[in-house]
Amino acid sequence: MFKFSVLFLIGIIATTGAHAQDNVHFTGAFESGDTRTAGATTDGFFLQTLPHPQGDVDYVGVGDGGAGPGSGLDTRVVPNDQVGSEIVLARKGNYFLRSAIYFDKDYSGFPGANGNKSRSTVGMPAESLKFDYDEEGYIGFSIYTPRNYEHETGILGSRGSVVLLETNASTDSTFFTVSQYVGSGDDRAHWWVKYHLNDSSTSELDSESIDIDLGPVDPDIGKWTDFVVRYRANPFSVRTNPASLGIARSMNRTYEGNRGILQVWKAEGIENFTGDRQMRLKVNKVNVPVGLVPQSEERLRHSFRVYKFGWHSNPTDVVGPVWFGFDEIRQGLVRRDGTGYLDVNPSGRPCNDRCAADMVPEPNPPGNVRVVRNP
Repeated sequence: MFKFSVLFLIGIIATTGAHAQDNVHFTGAFESGDTRTAGATTDGFFLQTLPHPQGDVDYVGVGDGGAGPGSGLDTRVVPNDQVGSEIVLARKGNYFLRSAIYFDKDYSGFPGANGNKSRSTVGMPAESLKFDYDEEGYIGFSIYTPRNYEHETGILGSRGSVVLLETNASTDSTFFTVSQYVGSGDDRAHWWVKYHLNDSSTSELDSESIDIDLGPVDPDIGKWTDFVVRYRANPFSVRTNPASLGIARSMNRTYEGNRGILQVWKAEGIENFTGDRQMRLKVNKVNVPVGLVPQSEERLRHSFRVYKFGWHSNPTDVVGPVWFGFDEIRQGLVRRDGTGYLDVNPSGRPCNDRCAADMVPEPNPPGNVRVVRNP
């Protein structure tokens, strides 16, 4: 009986979290022990980072692989990392990607930096990893928030944020971001998803932005937090060809109305023995306008970041370094790759909170979340 129980438990451990179909286009689980050539569909990233110590190096761009444990880069693949007094291990497997920024480093040498804006980027800019507007897809990933996390109360609101995921077409055309910041009236950081909405421009600079509060960071400190995002960038409420309307930089193509999607699931609650937590639907925009007017010259791409853009220019009480871990990244498109929720969920577990593709649309986010609109 004991032997059977042990074998049964081993079988559970071996199969729990396995991705049954793996209908994905890209996997970043870092089990290669480093990064691979940018554009590779396994661990293929372009890194923008600095070495430690910085010395006289202004910028490091790594797109030809490497960035392993011995690279000395602020963003690198490691089997473990000491952060303060804790040792952080991978969400799964043997490796993960750690990324840190430091207040006493100079980031003004980064391309397009426009000042000393503290950043690192784990980018997916290769054409083979980009995707079109009005294309339904999924991305899943896990982020580790360390126990020595500092809440930015020196300045409140998004000016004090640290951006962790950005999905955009260009520097002024962002679809959505995942970030952390202390909101007005708070003294502790929350997770936020921001998306832009404009059916008459390709630029976020003249769009409406909507920040959705996903809840406090505190329960996730010292844990890996899994996310699944389902998306389809389409800002139109009626059938529209934006180029025929004379919208600058827009695609000459007709788009059907009310096809936009932005759904976000986030892990919450108590971890089980495999590190999995309950996934909760936090943002639920289905068959409604989301995003900006499709561009003619750029497609969309995902970039994981540690980007505290106002650290040197705004008041701050964060000493740093600002450190995060990334693991179990999966991305794919529904039509091209057959990707669904299960394929990208870092735990590999089926949806337990409303994830059917034919869900009834909800005009407002579920649960007790705040929505902040910025015209």
